[in-house]
Amino acid sequence: MSDSILALWSTDQKDATGLTPDEIERRARLLRRRVMRRDAIEYGAGVIVLAGFGWAIAALPVWSIRISCIAIMIGTIAVMINLWRRRIPEPSAAFGGASIAFCRDQLVRQRDMLASVWRWYLGPFMPGVLMFLVAVGWETARHKPLAAAIIGVAIPAIPVLGMFVLVHFLNRIGARRLQAEIIAIDREADVG
Repeated sequence: MSDSILALWSTDQKDATGLTPDEIERRARLLRRRVMRRDAIEYGAGVIVLAGFGWAIAALPVWSIRISCIAIMIGTIAVMINLWRRRIPEPSAAFGGASIAFCRDQLVRQRDMLASVWRWYLGPFMPGVLMFLVAVGWETARHKPLAAAIIGVAIPAIPVLGMFVLVHFLNRIGARRLQAEIIAIDREADVG
């Protein structure tokens, strides 16, 4: 009896989840590539934001707007640091590369990251954006009627708010997709 169990175990090429080591490795590479592409886009956008608001600090004579630009730049740096801290690690070569547990853990990390986007991604921008809108409104009200100042703030505030809501919504969709992948891995583990 022990010979048949040993033979069965040694001839089985799949792990407990029913996935081959090659499939696990492929999934890990795909996730890593998607996350790295997303992060590269975010870092590039961060550099553009820093350059644009850096230019605004030098070009605009109004100190309240300059200070709000600095706050937006600080928020951008905070987001870039948050992305760096949440980057996806390489599977450890010491443990033979990616495992199903490693892949699942990374999916959980990315899902939680997307689900908490308000706290670590959008939140750091909020003080600077609010300060910027108030500073622009204040400066506009000093030179034009109050109604013009309110309209001058509302026109950029509405698309900015819409963008924040859209980013939140898209990240929630991404978190749900990752949750579906996690559930599929868990099902495969139960079947295997």
